[in-house]
Amino acid sequence: MSPKEIEKAVAIITFDDNDDDDNHETKKINEENPSAEQKEFLQKYAQSIHPTKGWIELKSTKDGCIFLDQETNYCKIYEARPLQCSTYPFWPRIMESESTWNDEVRIPDDDDGNKNDKENDQESSTSLSSWSFEEGGCEGMRIIDSSSINSDTNTKSLGDDSVDGVTIQDAHERLEFYKRYKRQFPYNDFISIEEYFAMKDDE
Repeated sequence: MSPKEIEKAVAIITFDDNDDDDNHETKKINEENPSAEQKEFLQKYAQSIHPTKGWIELKSTKDGCIFLDQETNYCKIYEARPLQCSTYPFWPRIMESESTWNDEVRIPDDDDGNKNDKENDQESSTSLSSWSFEEGGCEGMRIIDSSSINSDTNTKSLGDDSVDGVTIQDAHERLEFYKRYKRQFPYNDFISIEEYFAMKDDE
């Protein structure tokens, strides 16, 4: 997560923990002296941090994303979810080909009828499975092939038939957003959160 994404997430988490607090504002991360809310957020959700650029790597859990509410199965910070999440599934590895896109398609667990329809779809040779934490995938996607996409008009949908979906043009725009985001990510020199706060205490 970038520093700006952290700021927004802290505001949402803090607001949810204090429902009677009307001060729902985004507070800029103070590198020199993080607020109590910011420090608590980093200690609870971050695995490591870049000490000068402020990006963090999130902790991993056996149940998936650390922001996934196990009771509701919804994201705790959906309104402030990182761009990496909001651009999914329009990532390079998924949009590389029809095959890589179709490999990501999953069937909603509560939609047996849809499952049968898609598995019997003559346009697809892919055998679809339900989503799982181990295998991943996306239940909101649908199988595509060359005949279902008109790149000249950019009007064909890549989303599920039951929702508005996303046009080819929108999909490529999200892909470019993701690429720019990844270029900004500092891949080296991360330190643990414990080491980070120990360093701050020694300053």
